Amino acid sequence: MREIRLPQPVGLKTEMAKALGKTAEELIEIVETKNWAALPALPEGRGTWEGWIDFAANQPDMLLAALKEGYRFNFATIGGVRTLLEVKWGLVIGQDYQDGGQSAEEVPLQDEAVQELGRLVTVPWEITRTGQTAPSGQPLYRIAHRS
Repeated sequence: MREIRLPQPVGLKTEMAKALGKTAEELIEIVETKNWAALPALPEGRGTWEGWIDFAANQPDMLLAALKEGYRFNFATIGGVRTLLEVKWGLVIGQDYQDGGQSAEEVPLQDEAVQELGRLVTVPWEITRTGQTAPSGQPLYRIAHRS
């Protein structure tokens, strides 16, 4: 399997489409047929599909390979990490975890979520278990820039 690196906005919109119920197979069909109307409605405040559609139209082979083989973000900002935590796992800053400025603190994640997050946002992030647990019993993590 080759490693496909998507721009953060494209990766986040792809994850949002999945969170809104679209499978990778359905997204592949949308890209292949250019049936942009089949994309799910975005929640208020989540922008538009315009950038994702532009990428799909201009880089279809890359996006199709990413949907078929897997992908990671070529670079992620703290804002992108926070958005991913909310979109993919429903975690809200200040409610489910703490804002550490350029880090996310006390993030409750299951082992498989830690592995998925680590696969998606490798550069420049480090995910470290704090040794504490949430009231739900989930381990807590710190997500911060690598030193």
